[in-house]
Amino acid sequence: MRSAPDYAAAGRDEVALLSAIRGRDPLAQSHCVRLLDSFEHSVPGGGAHVCEVFELLGDDLLTLMRCVLLLFENNFMMWRSSSCWATIS
Repeated sequence: MRSAPDYAAAGRDEVALLSAIRGRDPLAQSHCVRLLDSFEHSVPGGGAHVCEVFELLGDDLLTLMRCVLLLFENNFMMWRSSSCWATIS
């Protein structure tokens, strides 16, 4: 398992890479997520946390998962109420 300093170092590397992409692509033509800002947050006894601020791309993962689950449940209910389900059960 990686240690907290390893994660912070990886975060700093990611910030450097995304900053380089942003610097070489000021018109955002590379179709790569744009890093808007970054900062480090220190927690007592927890070390540094590298925080990255990105452009808004859409809903968060939890919202997406809820939508997919709702879609799945609705399709299952429609399938269950069909005549095919009645002949199986």
